[in-house]
Amino acid sequence: MTAVLGGAVLGLVTGILVAPYKGSDTRKHIVDAANKATDKVKEFADNTSETIKGFKKNLLLKKDEVFQGDESSLG
Repeated sequence: MTAVLGGAVLGLVTGILVAPYKGSDTRKHIVDAANKATDKVKEFADNTSETIKGFKKNLLLKKDEVFQGDESSLG
């Protein structure tokens, strides 16, 4: 996640420094880039959340298979 944010910031700064646009156009590009970066971070977070939910579900299923509902063997 840090790499995604770092890449977005680096791209934004680079774009500002080399922008051949007038001020109002540059500001629009900045807003567009920030919105795209925000969308990517949200998508990454959603995907990560879904992956973790899947791992949790699989882990609980495996636990049930191993202990067959009898957790008294955990000691």
